[in-house]
This record gives sequence, structure tokens and C-alpha cells, in this order.
Amino acid sequence: MKKILFLFLFVLTIGLFIIPSIVSAGNVVAPPPGMNVLDNLTADDVVQIIVNARNWFAGVVVIIAVGVILFGAFAYMTAGGDDKKVGVARKILINGVIGIIVALFAYGIVSFISTLLNDLRSN
Repeated sequence: MKKILFLFLFVLTIGLFIIPSIVSAGNVVAPPPGMNVLDNLTADDVVQIIVNARNWFAGVVVIIAVGVILFGAFAYMTAGGDDKKVGVARKILINGVIGIIVALFAYGIVSFISTLLNDLRSN
């Protein structure tokens, strides 16, 4: 049962994140021959890259954590009063909540750093 649920969550994750990224990669325009992509890179571009990575990472972590919480809730409901199974389900739920907290802290730290970079750039 655990293997089937893990496989389902894995396929769902691939379907939600990786396949749209591959499909949208077709819209990328290659630079002209002889032009280096990093030639026109500005501080605004670097900050935007960091912000985009932060948003993507936080979204992935939150979705995975919500999946873990749902799995823990399912395990808790199907424990049938068995103390060992209830304990395992409780640990899964706690780990899911910890995952969401870590994602929020990571989001906040990167937001703080990008704000500092914006302030340094404007001065």
C-alpha cells in the first residue's frame, strides 16, 4: 500500500512540475550566434532569478509537505486504534507540518536577502 501511494505521489509530482517545465522550454529564444547570455545580465536579473527560484522551491516543498500531511491523515484514519500505527501516523503528520514551517522560513530568508540586495542596489 505504501509503495502504491508513494508511486502515485511521485507520478503526480512529475506531472505537476516537471512536464510543464519541459513544455514551456519550447518558448525559449536562443541568443544570436556570438553573443554571450551573461553579457547583458544586470543586478535586477540576478534578483529576479533568485526570487523565481525561491517561489518555485517554496511551492514544491509546500506541495510535498501537504502530500505528507494527507498521507499521515490517511494513516491515522486507517490505524484502527492500534497504538503503534497511530504513533507512526502522528510522526508523519508532525514531519509534514515541520516541512511547511521550513518552507516558510526559507521563503522568508530569501525574501529578506533579496530586499537587502534591492536596497544595496538602489543606494
